[in-house]
Amino acid sequence: AALNLDNQQTGQAHADAAAAFYRDVTRFTSIDELDDEDHPDRVSLDKLLFLSERAFRQGGETDEAFTFEFSRVAKALGGLSVIEALERAKDVAKPFYERALASTRAKLNSGAVSADMLSRARGTLGIEDVEAKDMHIE
Repeated sequence: AALNLDNQQTGQAHADAAAAFYRDVTRFTSIDELDDEDHPDRVSLDKLLFLSERAFRQGGETDEAFTFEFSRVAKALGGLSVIEALERAKDVAKPFYERALASTRAKLNSGAVSADMLSRARGTLGIEDVEAKDMHIE
């Protein structure tokens, strides 16, 4: 929305960025290294998946359009399946929500936080209620 792109243009921009990123990264990083979750290029690739997932979800895409656009990004990033790409995007989001929870626990008695704030954080990050409940118990 900040760039005044419609959903189709956003999808194309993310697919193009993913293809360029993967092409550049694989010049110097092996596929085996990209399989290592802790490798800096893998971390960057997963962050790109997260940002694409959020852009498409928050753009109000239909489920079919979301799947189409996200699959283009996943395919450009080494032929990932949509399911694997979504899991990797969630793995990027979880630490952000864990930090929000830790901050909330620290401020719980101050009145500076509310359940609504956590709900907004979950929505922004794409954390589902079921996942959040498990994280709250931990």
